[in-house]
Amino acid sequence: MTRAATHNQAEASDAETLFLPRDVPAEKSVARLRLVAAVMVTPGALVILARDPNAVGASLAIVALLLAVGWTMHFWRTRSLPTGDGLHVDHHGIKLLWGRRDETVAWADVSRVAINEDRLRIELVRLGDEPFLIPMAFPGWSLDELHQTLERHFDASQTGAITHPTEPAAGPHGGQIH
Repeated sequence: MTRAATHNQAEASDAETLFLPRDVPAEKSVARLRLVAAVMVTPGALVILARDPNAVGASLAIVALLLAVGWTMHFWRTRSLPTGDGLHVDHHGIKLLWGRRDETVAWADVSRVAINEDRLRIELVRLGDEPFLIPMAFPGWSLDELHQTLERHFDASQTGAITHPTEPAAGPHGGQIH
């Protein structure tokens, strides 16, 4: 899928709303890779434990088995990821639907939109509350592109008007960003 095609999936129902779907296929792909790693690590760890290892070997084998169990559980959880999850952005604020997480933050409660480059995510710094964390799992959107889009919506909410390009954006967006 091209970058333009993935940006076209960001559906805008009107001039003030943006929906970014969760990248479910990528999450499922990572889960499959982790399952393969679990299948590869488990026999080796069991052999180490069966041969009466020293304390270091036993510790490493137990850690490997715990990782394998965690990776396998992650695989089973991703098999039933909801397809309607994503990020809704409009002139009122942001709504994040992520599995069982359903949170809304009004722009009036946000003091600034920041990038956490260490963790590769966007943080909405809220007035008198913990930051609202937005995971980077939207196909075709870079951290900078999402940050700029959210900043534009935040700035517009402060002035009372959403500003849009006069012409549809060229390049990776494949159309006007709302």
